[in-house]
Amino acid sequence: MFANKLAALLNAGVPIVRSIELMASQQKNQLFRRALIDVGAAVSQGQSLASSMRSWPKVFDGLTVPMVEAGEVGGVLDETLRRLAKLLEDRSKLQGQMKGAMIYPLAVLSIAILVFLGMTLFIVPKFSEMYEGLGAELPAFTQLIVAFSELLRSPIALLLIAILIGGVMLFRGYYGSPTGRRTVDFLILKLPILVSSA
Repeated sequence: MFANKLAALLNAGVPIVRSIELMASQQKNQLFRRALIDVGAAVSQGQSLASSMRSWPKVFDGLTVPMVEAGEVGGVLDETLRRLAKLLEDRSKLQGQMKGAMIYPLAVLSIAILVFLGMTLFIVPKFSEMYEGLGAELPAFTQLIVAFSELLRSPIALLLIAILIGGVMLFRGYYGSPTGRRTVDFLILKLPILVSSA
């Protein structure tokens, strides 16, 4: 929306600083508003739009800044902004479709894991006690399930859960950084292409 509106204002002949100020006054997101005010001030002092955007990496991503820079150099900023808006919209739709496609499998997997854990933690020990009382020898696969149940009920399971939670937190911290977000987004966009080509 920002790219489309800025392109429309520039195409209508509104000066770039005034266009950015108008866009900033319409923003409800405080971070984006502050970024636009800062960018407008930097441009009014003689900086290029791309270089002033580059100082706000959490607001303007690695695609936006180079395209704006190319548009400024080529003198076709309004057209470049329209193309940027289309690219960002397509990328957002693709990410939304991929996330939507992952919801159902993740829900089924989560339910399956919960059912398996419930059976392993509460039902398998009862059967194990019953078979031990009968003095019957358990099949190898059943013995494996019983051993896994004992592992889950031991203190080692808490350590494994702590490692898992720590891994998730480390991933979220990495994804929160500009480099991490670019890397993960690149993998999300390119992985289906690489899999299909393989």
